[in-house]
Amino acid sequence: EVKVYGSVCVGLAARDSDVDVTVGEGILEQGWGYLEDISDRISGFFEYLQYYFANYPWISNIKVIKSATIPIIKFTIDTTHLNPTLTSVPLGPVQIDLTI
Repeated sequence: EVKVYGSVCVGLAARDSDVDVTVGEGILEQGWGYLEDISDRISGFFEYLQYYFANYPWISNIKVIKSATIPIIKFTIDTTHLNPTLTSVPLGPVQIDLTI
């Protein structure tokens, strides 16, 4: 389950605001269930995303912040690669903050 929260969700975002996204903990059971410690699962998931996102030229500035109270991965998506007829997202870079 993926949910958007924060200023974008409540309609208070500025044009250059980031998008705050959270992923349900169920994702951690699918590939990292063998790890007993939840922080190890989160670390493994974020390391995988960092590696996976690096393969896409429209995703940049990938940063995993494990030391945050709630671990987070930050990245930028260049939406100029999106088909404008399929989305209402403004074209240009969008900063994404993803947590679990």
